Amino acid sequence: MLSGAAGSITQVWALNVIVEALTSAVPAAPCALAAQQSRSRRVAIDLVAFGDVAGCVLGGLAGGLAVVYRGDNEVMWLQLLQVSLLTSLFCYFALHHLGFYEPTRLERLPVQPLIVVAALGGAMCVMFGLGLPHGTRVDHLRTWYGVWGLTGTLLITANRYAARQTLARLVQRGAFETRVAIYGTGALADRIASLMFQPGQHVVFAGAFDDRGDPARQPASGPAKLGGLDDLILLGRSGAIDQVIIALPQSADRRTAEVARRLEQLPVSLHIV
Repeated sequence: MLSGAAGSITQVWALNVIVEALTSAVPAAPCALAAQQSRSRRVAIDLVAFGDVAGCVLGGLAGGLAVVYRGDNEVMWLQLLQVSLLTSLFCYFALHHLGFYEPTRLERLPVQPLIVVAALGGAMCVMFGLGLPHGTRVDHLRTWYGVWGLTGTLLITANRYAARQTLARLVQRGAFETRVAIYGTGALADRIASLMFQPGQHVVFAGAFDDRGDPARQPASGPAKLGGLDDLILLGRSGAIDQVIIALPQSADRRTAEVARRLEQLPVSLHIV
């Protein structure tokens, strides 16, 4: 009895771990088995961050051009670039701390120009306080910082606005959904489906698969079976799923190992409950 209880506790713990690992994508939607690759939310937000950093650096270079236009032909571009890069990193860390790079908020990506101005201005103050060489004469610092702040803010704001529009469309089309298939039917598969595939969990159900044909193994409320192991392998090779969960009883260890061996060659993440 104790071993059975321990097994159940272990199974529930493993299930919760898998749910936490998989439920960090986008809102759930009806499953479409089209063979399209889902995109990474982390990569998307990193690209937004790269655009913000680039906007800050370009703003610093634009400030240097403004100084040259005012007659300072002794601008040290390498030093100016170094200061711009360091300032962009401080600005990035400030915006990151304020929640501007949350992967779960792609469709609601913050723009907020006033906060961008505050973050960029704070980063500039930090660099000025450090006393690093700026690459231009002291009497032209006001021009440099002024043009830098204005241009940097405009570029960062434009980057975030364009990214928000693009990412919102991609999210609406389901480009960032994590598509999960279950191998196995029965009470355990039903429990997984009830925990994972619901609004707000950011996971799409790609179907349940099982080679066992006993109707008694599939509760009326459980996920419908779409096919067997061969069908699941074909689906995985087509790129229509991202994760596979093997949900077989603990007594079926040999069968679980066999299924895992056949699925491990697929370009998907494999979990065993």
